Amino acid sequence: MKCLFGLFFSVLLVFSSSSFSDESNPFAKDLFKIPNKYQKDFGGYRARLKRLSGFEFSGLHWNNFVVVYAGFDNGVYKKNYFEYLKFINMDEEDEEEEEVEINYKDYPVGAIIIKENYASKNSLPSEPESLTIMKKMPAGYDTKNGDWFYLQTDSDGRLLIEGKHGDPVVTEVCSKCHSNIKDRDFIFSTFFTVN
Repeated sequence: MKCLFGLFFSVLLVFSSSSFSDESNPFAKDLFKIPNKYQKDFGGYRARLKRLSGFEFSGLHWNNFVVVYAGFDNGVYKKNYFEYLKFINMDEEDEEEEEVEINYKDYPVGAIIIKENYASKNSLPSEPESLTIMKKMPAGYDTKNGDWFYLQTDSDGRLLIEGKHGDPVVTEVCSKCHSNIKDRDFIFSTFFTVN
C-alpha cells in the first residue's frame, strides 16, 4: 500500500504542446467554453475558483490528464485529500495495532468541483477535450446521491451530460463511479498541489 502513496503526489508537468505554444503558463489561457445558460454559475471559473492541482493523469476520467478547480469551500477538498492519504498509507500492521481514524467531511451547498480534461499524447497532456463539473445542490435534490448536479461539456461548450443520478447517461458516465466514494461525499479528492 505504501508504494501507492507516491502515485498520488501531485506533479505539475512542464511540457510544450500545440494548445499552449504561445503561452508560457498553461493556466493563463481559457481553453474551455461554458454554455450560456451556465455562465452565471461557472463562467470565469479559472479566475473565481481555486486551482487545486497541476496536470494529473486520471484513469478515472477516460485516461485523460485533469486539472482540478474548487469553489465555495476548497478547504473540504483539501481536508478530504489528506484524510485519503492517511487511508492509502495504512498497511495491515497499522490496522491490527492501532485504529487510524479517517474523518471525511461533506461539502456545503453551493460547492463546485470542476475538472478540465486533456487528451493524453506521448504521456503528456495535449488538446483540451471536455469539462466536467459537479455542484452541490440544496438538500432534497438527490438525497441518496449526495445532492450533486453533474455537467459535462466539450471544449467548445456543447452540452454532453446534464443532470443527476437516475438520468441514464449521468448515471453511466458519472454518478455510478462517484457512488463508490459516498464516504467522501462523492468527490474523489485524490489530487492536490499547493499553488
